[in-house]
Amino acid sequence: MRAESWRIEINPGEAEIACKPVQRQKSWGLVQYGEQETVHRLLRGYSISLPTVLAHSGFSAIQQQQIVGKLGYLTMPLGIESMPIHDAIRLAELLVEVTIRFTAFLPGQDTILGPIDIAAITRHEGFRWERRKPEFGLTG
Repeated sequence: MRAESWRIEINPGEAEIACKPVQRQKSWGLVQYGEQETVHRLLRGYSISLPTVLAHSGFSAIQQQQIVGKLGYLTMPLGIESMPIHDAIRLAELLVEVTIRFTAFLPGQDTILGPIDIAAITRHEGFRWERRKPEFGLTG
């Protein structure tokens, strides 16, 4: 059995919750939204702005693709397809915590703050809180 990834959107003031498939059973991997720079740098070894910098520096589209393609050797292969749910949760928590801490030192207003809530949804156990903020009664 392979994993599926779904994006669940809960919008204040709206009665319906939107569930959209992100990855079907044929694929697996990391999916992230929001602040992407930190995780991109950590896992891929370079900024998401690199293609723009290369374009503004006069590199052709083909040269840009070649350079970014070579940088693929820097990618950190985190996780495996059969990663246990507990390890996947720990990996997600690590990436969120690193992002919170990294972005706190960037100029401007903080865009990501803790503490964070962590939940898992599995086929066998359904929705399960792993950790909630202290004011909600479950801590990890």
